[in-house]
Amino acid sequence: MAQREVTMAPGEAYRRPLGVEHNVINAGTALMTFVEVELK
Repeated sequence: MAQREVTMAPGEAYRRPLGVEHNVINAGTALMTFVEVELK
């Protein structure tokens, strides 16, 4: 599986194509809350 690192600003939305696996890891020092919504 290919890996990539993405830096996101607070409040920025993340989107991925249908069927793409993902594993969100907080590599920073600040608290991060991640909310996932699936549209069907």
